[in-house]
Amino acid sequence: MKNFIRVFLIFVIFFLIINLMGFFIIKNNEIGIALIGKGIPIVRAVNEEIVGINLISYVDIIKDKFMSERVFIELPEDTVELEQENVKDNVIEEIYNEEENISKLKSVTLDWKNEFKNNTKYNIDVDALKREKLSFDLKKSGTEIIIYHTHTTEAYTKGEKDKFNYSGEYRTLDKKYNVVNVGERIKDILIKKGYGVYHEQEIYDYPSYNLSYSKAGKAIEALAKKYNKANVVLDIHRDALGSGDEVYRPIINIDGKDVAQILLVAGSNEGGLNHSNWRENLKFALKIQQIANEKYPGLMRYVILRKERFNQHVAPGAIIVEMGATGNTMEEVLRSADLFAEILVEIIE
Repeated sequence: MKNFIRVFLIFVIFFLIINLMGFFIIKNNEIGIALIGKGIPIVRAVNEEIVGINLISYVDIIKDKFMSERVFIELPEDTVELEQENVKDNVIEEIYNEEENISKLKSVTLDWKNEFKNNTKYNIDVDALKREKLSFDLKKSGTEIIIYHTHTTEAYTKGEKDKFNYSGEYRTLDKKYNVVNVGERIKDILIKKGYGVYHEQEIYDYPSYNLSYSKAGKAIEALAKKYNKANVVLDIHRDALGSGDEVYRPIINIDGKDVAQILLVAGSNEGGLNHSNWRENLKFALKIQQIANEKYPGLMRYVILRKERFNQHVAPGAIIVEMGATGNTMEEVLRSADLFAEILVEIIE
């Protein structure tokens, strides 16, 4: 019996030492280890959402030079069906230099009447949330709005007058032609209305895309502490939509002009991360959607609630704003930005 206990204790100690070694090996790479079953390690980003899991061994970690960002991270692709078209949402590819590809553009007006898509297990009373007042208001005192871009290099289809080089598939480091320019447009409008806005233009997804949310998360938490009056935090993206060799151009005609459609994403705490603001975030997104549908039907596609947190825990008015998609031009998206800023002002005033 004593021998059995001795062997058992040795096994437990060995198990703990091995797991602690694995944790400290990868600690500086913003990766933690969660253990399930019989000590099988699962890779997860500790400063962000669970971005993918792989059963691995510590030998694999050591062989890969202490867990570089490029391995073991497999971001999921969501597939939604709209108008009998398979549309890939959040297509993820590593950024790399390549020749510009020419794809078939397909102009579509995606379903906007189904205004809410719930990808969580939570039961959401959308009408009740829309009737509730927001927990915050903006007083035009100090910096109350932060704009940033987790996927900073996301770009669009070149228009006739656009001259820039792609640094990846529909991505560019030229801030005049990626989502930074869209954020700047929204910032300029809000400042003219008297609001204090900080626009963070740091690049988080180049040269590596994999841990962009973790990198941006550190920055946005620091900014939220610095600008502690900021109740609205907008993460401006562009969507990736297509089917086969077709690239979708989601547009709606408003006042005789083609305008890129917008998608809003709210996160939740279903993924296991602390997120006390998620219902307020969702309420904020739904109110934006409601006003947009009244003023500009078709501008907004829908609001989607996801289980991941997306760094939205930093403020009660934090959301992801997907401005247009790969098939849109910058000109179409800037028209969307003008209308979105107008709607935002109406809500926060």
